[in-house]
Amino acid sequence: MQTSQIFIVEDIISAQLCDRALAIAGDTPFIDGASTAGRWEGQHKHNAQARREPIEPLCEAVLDELLRNRTLCNRTLPHEAVQPMLNRYRAGDFYGPHEDSPIQSGIRADLSYTLFLSEPSAYEGGELVLGDGPTAMRVKPPSRALVCYPSGTLHQVLPVTRGERLALVGWMQSVVRDPARRELLCELRETTDAIAARGDAQPDVASLSRVYGGLLRSWAFA
Repeated sequence: MQTSQIFIVEDIISAQLCDRALAIAGDTPFIDGASTAGRWEGQHKHNAQARREPIEPLCEAVLDELLRNRTLCNRTLPHEAVQPMLNRYRAGDFYGPHEDSPIQSGIRADLSYTLFLSEPSAYEGGELVLGDGPTAMRVKPPSRALVCYPSGTLHQVLPVTRGERLALVGWMQSVVRDPARRELLCELRETTDAIAARGDAQPDVASLSRVYGGLLRSWAFA
């Protein structure tokens, strides 16, 4: 299900925060989701978007938990992140194939994410499809799972046929733009952490950390 550039992090926010998000969604006014899309994308977007002002404290809390997740940060190396948006799909709603805008709220969108709030049993349909053709990935993970993918990935949300699908979507600008370099840095960091956990090779850990720092200095913002 996962690739080097498309990956899932489960249980990325606390159950308490997820419950808070679901409760707020029940009391928050929603607007036509097409109003937050570009001219072309809006023609293929049929969902509802929560008004930003009432959910800002929630979105700040979610973003804070995301940016404290070591797995996500090792893979994305976030420099800036857009406060997520809450979207809702009910029966008949969908979002056709599209790519995300390269600029989101003034930052370069290197990575997009969808944080699922609803359990898969709460709705039918509504899968997130990443890519096109026979290699496309169809994703419908459990509540509190985050799916991260390059913002230039062609993706869509299939029509919901029953129930309600609630999710938060957002974007990040990485310190390292090149995805292949991000992958190498992630592998190096995970290897260093694994060696450090053994506690018997501290000189090696120091050496690998020095290599990681040197590569990051060379590649950051390049």
